[in-house]
Amino acid sequence: MEKKEQVFLYMKEEIERLANLEEEKILSEAKELEEEAYNQIKAEAKKDAEVLLAKELVEISSSASVEASLSQEEKTKKLVNKRDEYVTNIFKEAKEKLVAFAASKDYQKYLVEHIEKIGKLYQMEDSTLELRKDDMRYKDELVKAYGLNLEVEDLVLKEG
Repeated sequence: MEKKEQVFLYMKEEIERLANLEEEKILSEAKELEEEAYNQIKAEAKKDAEVLLAKELVEISSSASVEASLSQEEKTKKLVNKRDEYVTNIFKEAKEKLVAFAASKDYQKYLVEHIEKIGKLYQMEDSTLELRKDDMRYKDELVKAYGLNLEVEDLVLKEG
């Protein structure tokens, strides 16, 4: 009987050994499957993260471009407004200086000398000289300075 028991024991040990090997094999395969699934999930998560990151970068870039454009547009508006202000001031100052000069005693002398130069360089018969209403008082002196007979008309200025 001992031989039967030994055979049973041997068979039992062999069955346990084979069962342990099979268990290790199954656990090993399960671990491999688990690692494979983990790596696949990790790769998909990385891919999703990269796509999301690229999308976010595009949105940030787009926002930055819009913001830069708006900032540049605002700067341009400010510069245009400043330029318009300068132009307005320059023309206002020029007008004030011209009005002051036209009211000065040097103005009559300037007109006479200027018409003399024109008369020497560009004498044309049947010409018309247009004068401001305030300058009509110099009419005879200016015709004489030109050297030829001129028709003189009152120039109507538009206020602006």
